[in-house]
Amino acid sequence: MRGLLALPILVALLALAGCHGGAGEAPEPTSFHSYATGPADVLVDVSVEPFSYVTAPEDEVDTRPLVRLYGDSTVLASADGNGPVPAMTTYSLTDAGIDAVLAAAAEAGLLGRSPEYGPTLAADAPTTTVTLAADRRTSVHSVAGLGLETDEGLTPAQREARQRLQDFIAFVRGFAESRPDLLASEPGPYAPKAVDVFAWEASVSGDSGDSVLDWPIDPPLGDLLAGELEGLRCTTVTGADLATLQAALEGAREIRRWRSGDRLWDVGLRLLLPGDERCFDVAPATVAGEGYHGVLMTPEQWAGYPAPGGRLALTDRSDVARAEDGLRKTLEASSDPREREVAKRLGEYARQYLGVERDRDGARLVYVNAFCDDAGRDPKAQVVSVDDGGTCFWQALVDANGTVLELRINGEA
Repeated sequence: MRGLLALPILVALLALAGCHGGAGEAPEPTSFHSYATGPADVLVDVSVEPFSYVTAPEDEVDTRPLVRLYGDSTVLASADGNGPVPAMTTYSLTDAGIDAVLAAAAEAGLLGRSPEYGPTLAADAPTTTVTLAADRRTSVHSVAGLGLETDEGLTPAQREARQRLQDFIAFVRGFAESRPDLLASEPGPYAPKAVDVFAWEASVSGDSGDSVLDWPIDPPLGDLLAGELEGLRCTTVTGADLATLQAALEGAREIRRWRSGDRLWDVGLRLLLPGDERCFDVAPATVAGEGYHGVLMTPEQWAGYPAPGGRLALTDRSDVARAEDGLRKTLEASSDPREREVAKRLGEYARQYLGVERDRDGARLVYVNAFCDDAGRDPKAQVVSVDDGGTCFWQALVDANGTVLELRINGEA
């Protein structure tokens, strides 16, 4: 957490702040607030969701926020565009820019308890939600029909509270234009790092005149487990798989139907942004190649177990293939008797694969947890971890080039 400034500095800054501003101008920071500074720590989020739930994946799954500010100063803002992958703009703020945003929230009375905003004024009105995390608390302001107010149904206090919320939203959404002096980087297109793929089996047979693409990555859509809504399937796509999917979509505008296996699927794509939860739990993706097989694990599944080298992340099949190639070459060239024994049995081991982002430079690594006995655990859902077991159990950390950074074989009991 960023600490509060010392009192003498704060007093001086307050005095300076009093010399600026005027009617209609964006508020200068009049106080400084503590907040988390991680790249996935959401400080401000402005989102709008429809009143009614729509079951068509292409209409429902685009859950981009209007604007989101992270603790590392990154801003993501929803952008116009009708392509299959939802578009966003990104830029970053200076520390003074973050202070200006939080000062505006404080000025609007949004950093404490939510005021009374009044009743829903229209049955089908969308709900606007503003979430702020600062000063060791999270404040949530959720209003149905914001901006659709009439002359009836609201008290003066409720109308004023709604107006303050609307003014803050306008300030945050227009920050890059109104306060370019507080930007640390210029706005530009956001490059997605992960996408949730939602799929329903199409209810019609044949192509029906629609543009249809062949699903370009593994696993096939039919191999995903269904979620809570009948027929809905989901998976998260990252890394090289995401690049393959984007290449397949290049130039397309409204491709929603895919052919996977012998069936047609309606597909919707959702940007998975830092701080977002992945789509509902599905069966871990299996992966296999020459001399290896296993499952891709998630950081959530790995929570509480050691994995060296950095922050837990997702990994993909291409990273695994490079890691396994490097492992095979390293083990075959080793003069260590235990490592040579592992090399001879390499295809016998099941694996669990986990992504790691190295702390010092953000490099992508693959953590390999290998075992010849699952120790009574479900390898698709539980981490297989024992303290001994000898050459039946080993772990490795491999970089994106296939270089083995660490290799550990369990000891004997």
